[in-house]
Amino acid sequence: MNNEIISSFSVLNDRYVMKNIIARNVGTKIRNLRQKYKISGLELANVIGVSQQQVSKYEKGLVDISISKIMLISIYFNVNVEYFFNK
Repeated sequence: MNNEIISSFSVLNDRYVMKNIIARNVGTKIRNLRQKYKISGLELANVIGVSQQQVSKYEKGLVDISISKIMLISIYFNVNVEYFFNK
């Protein structure tokens, strides 16, 4: 492999890793809010228009959540959207 290909792979891998870290952090914040306010996964799912299984996947960071879903969750729990992206 030449250096250009290796460098491209490294950049893609770094983006993938960062994307996964962000998804897990956002998911953890969602779960923490849900548990703090004693809201079930099904209840939150109904609020944002997805299945309970999808909420579970969001919380585990297994799938990306759209910004529109994050906005619905932030409105529901009365937090700023920035909350989900702060450490």
